[in-house]
Amino acid sequence: MARRLTRKLIALVTALTLLLAFLVPPMSTQAYATTSQRTVKVGLFDTDTTSEAGNESGSVLFQKAYMQAIAEYANWKIEYVEAPWNKLIEMEKNGDIDVLMDVSMTEERTNYFNYSKEAMGTEMCYIFGNKDTKLGYDDFKDFDGLTLGYEKGSTIYTSVERYAEDNGFKLKGKPYKSGAAMFAALDAGKVDMVAQTNYYETPAGHVILARCYPEPVYVVTSKKHPSLQKELDSAMSQLLSYNAGFNVDMFELYFGSNSSKNVGFTKKERAYLEKKPTVYVYYETDWAPFEYDNNGEAGGITPDIIRAIGKETGIKFKFVLSASTQMVYKGVKENSKDTIMAVSYDYSWAAAHDLLVTEPYVTGSVMRVTKNENAEPKTVAVMKSGYLAHQVKKMYPKLKQVNYSNTEECMNAVRDGKADCTFINYYQTTYYRTSTKYQSFDYQPVSNITQNISLGVTKESNPLLLSILSKSLQRISSDEVQSILSENSAKNQGLSFGLLMRKYPMQMALGLGSLGILIGIIIFLIVSLGNRKRQNAEMEKAKLAAESANRAKSDFLSRMSHDIRTPLNGIIGMTYLANSQEHSTEVGEYLDKIDTSSKYLLSLINDILDMSKAEKADVELYPEPYSPEDFAAYMDAVIKPLMDEKKQILSTDVQIPEGYIPEFDKLRINQVVFNLLSNAMKYTPEGGSILYYVKGKMLGDDKMQMHIEVSDNGIGISSAFQEHIFEPFTQEHEADFGTGSGTGLGMAITKNIIDLMGGTIAIESEEGRGSKFLIDLTVAAITREASNAEHFEAKEKQDNDSGKLAGKKILLCEDHPINQEIAIELLKNENMTVDLAENGQEGVDIFKNSDIGYYDAVLMDIRMPIMNGYEAAKAIRGIDRSDAQTVPIIAMTADAFEDDV
Repeated sequence: MARRLTRKLIALVTALTLLLAFLVPPMSTQAYATTSQRTVKVGLFDTDTTSEAGNESGSVLFQKAYMQAIAEYANWKIEYVEAPWNKLIEMEKNGDIDVLMDVSMTEERTNYFNYSKEAMGTEMCYIFGNKDTKLGYDDFKDFDGLTLGYEKGSTIYTSVERYAEDNGFKLKGKPYKSGAAMFAALDAGKVDMVAQTNYYETPAGHVILARCYPEPVYVVTSKKHPSLQKELDSAMSQLLSYNAGFNVDMFELYFGSNSSKNVGFTKKERAYLEKKPTVYVYYETDWAPFEYDNNGEAGGITPDIIRAIGKETGIKFKFVLSASTQMVYKGVKENSKDTIMAVSYDYSWAAAHDLLVTEPYVTGSVMRVTKNENAEPKTVAVMKSGYLAHQVKKMYPKLKQVNYSNTEECMNAVRDGKADCTFINYYQTTYYRTSTKYQSFDYQPVSNITQNISLGVTKESNPLLLSILSKSLQRISSDEVQSILSENSAKNQGLSFGLLMRKYPMQMALGLGSLGILIGIIIFLIVSLGNRKRQNAEMEKAKLAAESANRAKSDFLSRMSHDIRTPLNGIIGMTYLANSQEHSTEVGEYLDKIDTSSKYLLSLINDILDMSKAEKADVELYPEPYSPEDFAAYMDAVIKPLMDEKKQILSTDVQIPEGYIPEFDKLRINQVVFNLLSNAMKYTPEGGSILYYVKGKMLGDDKMQMHIEVSDNGIGISSAFQEHIFEPFTQEHEADFGTGSGTGLGMAITKNIIDLMGGTIAIESEEGRGSKFLIDLTVAAITREASNAEHFEAKEKQDNDSGKLAGKKILLCEDHPINQEIAIELLKNENMTVDLAENGQEGVDIFKNSDIGYYDAVLMDIRMPIMNGYEAAKAIRGIDRSDAQTVPIIAMTADAFEDDV
């Protein structure tokens, strides 16, 4: 399980990068455009043992993604032919299909198939029984004479027979037309066991009873189409040479999250478990997040893993609290009963402490922690007798070690200057980083030390305990392990919104924005549906109810608009401040993308929540020069990451007359493009292709004719629905390829914006063959020289205006801490003097007690406690002094409805 988790962590972090790398065709886009693609029929089979009706299984998605990767290098156009495995084998023999994946090699098959030079992986034959079977794991004597089900057309039974012969038993084989039929027969008692070449798509309630011999599997082509073989071998050779870990990464991507192995116990192991044994677990008080004392209970990753094992096996685990690592080792050594502890996965280290170890349940790198990343450390804080102290001494012999009892003492030693550095596990890093005490520390990974955590079993324990724990760890899915890691990797200190936003600005922006949009849409739809249901009621009552609902809706949306805009404005402001500090180019790129994405989310909220604007189509355009370079940056920050998630290929072709820049309302044209591309993403399967094409033509010195196309090779749109696609709340498909069905507003908003721009939008589509949206409009254009001059003038004016602000005295009335921080920092950057009032009443009092004419302006938030902005402004204007009537009071608010303005 540990190796799976390691590969999964690597795959999840790098899979999209790897996939993008291998999905780049070896030819240029121009070369592809002029080279005709060969259409290749590929056999597609489904294990059909776990997939739900209407949903593609991981096996199908895996096959499609794998073949799409090959197709990109071979310049093939794929047509899938779905059929049961035995039928696909016959079709491949007869040449009715061209390519088939996941085929093991036999002498007979070599007469019909050409095998790829490169294997696409290795498959293991597994024998399964029902979970409540009395058969034990590898109990060959009991297997003798039993009936085994297998899928017709598979060579798996040959492997099982060879395995049975080598281990002294015989089986009776019974073929079934599909995997689902085979497992159904097992559940009905028609067979004693079944054989399948994977464990990751097995119905619940079954256990592995034996593992037979591994065999490589290949991609094959029919000998009736010999020319395909050379193209296949060339494509796979390039694919695997550019990405050596491709096969492993693909497996982890599609099967890693559910790849637990439900391995059966032997008869002896079951007999041990039937006694409901008690096993002693020694743990530390201060080794968070792995182990700690949680109000007298064992808390942390290790206890939660052990409790999961207890739930699975019935073992009664008794946790014994120890004050330090040394005390854990001492207690384990002195206990003569079945005893375990968490220990680093190092056989030499375990043997030195008289322990036997399981495979690790946690894998992670080690981080060096310092306060000053530029200073070369001379002393290191370590846990006395701990594994990392041992490793650090071996790898960094010049570092003087200072001993402490636990990790927190080591971290505090670094904080207080008693040691220059310490070393902690990756998950400890995640844990301590969430504490404000250690946020300013520098955490650097070290390449020469790793620490994987496993369970150590004393040599005095029952020998069966080690194998039971090892199998139990394999049974725990990586999803469950990841859940345990996530739940324990944040320090329980009541994380503030500000802390989370500083740590995860992009995630907070996207999360809050998406949540707000979703809530707004749901509320709007609820109100709309409620209105429809009342249509048959008395008209006057319906009218009054609708008006009441609209008032409630407007009030709710107004409040929600404020609540969502406030943190988003905070994110935008913090990003601005961070960008104004010295930082690396890479950090600057990240901040720019955060800024672009958060501003776009804010624009979406503005459009969706402002229902009065949407209903009346009361939208004004503010055109300005929008260069292709700026638009490409927007695509890279907002669009491309979404397509990367679905492993889709985005091609762009933007042809603008040289020396000219079109003028658009950036917010609106971005919204149009985003709606069209997100629509294409939704209804295009993983690995599909999407094209964004723009052609500009000058009509005169100041006008440019624009033609924009967004096309995809997705599922297409029926001719009947094309007539309604631009109507609000209309959708042809209830669900898409895993991205959510959306609201049905996108196309309606898009057409409204295009109409407002004086353009036209049309659609060309055919079911099963993709869609193309075509936009034609005429916009103003400006030369690049003029655009650069305007930019310079605007910058110069901004600099001049900024100079006029120096020395001004501002009273800031703002209750939100993040907004306070942002506003004060921005004002001080302009050399202004700022006094802060944290509510409206305090602002009135400060102004009343100031000298006449002292304040040049008041910045007034609207929503504040005690006295809101409206009340405070009215109170200031009512003060009997001359400047109270003339001082500018400038509203600051996230309320942006027309009524608010």
